[in-house]
Amino acid sequence: MKIKLTLALVALLSSGIASADVGISKVERVGIDSVGQLHIDLKDDVVQTGCSQITRLVVPASHSQLDRWFTLAKVARIHGLPVGYKSSGCVEGNWGAILDDSWFQIEFPESSDS
Repeated sequence: MKIKLTLALVALLSSGIASADVGISKVERVGIDSVGQLHIDLKDDVVQTGCSQITRLVVPASHSQLDRWFTLAKVARIHGLPVGYKSSGCVEGNWGAILDDSWFQIEFPESSDS
């Protein structure tokens, strides 16, 4: 019963986000620029409609989650873990995808413990 409920929830949730600009990748570099924006460089191209061949996520300096996402990105980089994200648009000039009204998380691998 528990497995059926889990599968139903996964199917329901993934159908709603399948068309959204959601991606998963490993972190290549992470840092903060001179104006306080967080830059997260990914190993793979960013999944964002309208952006092409970019690997950088940008979090505005004023974002309420900047410190937390900086920490998550550093932990993911240090431990080689993938991150999941939903971007909300391209930065003008197409050099990054913005994480503003969105989310960012570490994607932990499935445990082999049952």
